[in-house]
Amino acid sequence: MTCLSSHPQIDMFILGYSLEVKIKVFRLFKFNSRDFEVCYPEEPLRDWPEISLLTENDRHYHIPVF
Repeated sequence: MTCLSSHPQIDMFILGYSLEVKIKVFRLFKFNSRDFEVCYPEEPLRDWPEISLLTENDRHYHIPVF
């Protein structure tokens, strides 16, 4: 995913709202902190489907296969 702005979090909010999905990101570099798991948007307007992503540095995202 190429970031549109200098703030990847803003891009995630825009992507989540435009696709109407809740994006749950597990930030591996923030393990054992409250910022390890973040959601975009934090509180969706409706009960949207949820997708999960992994990131090591907030620049490159991976889709986990469960």
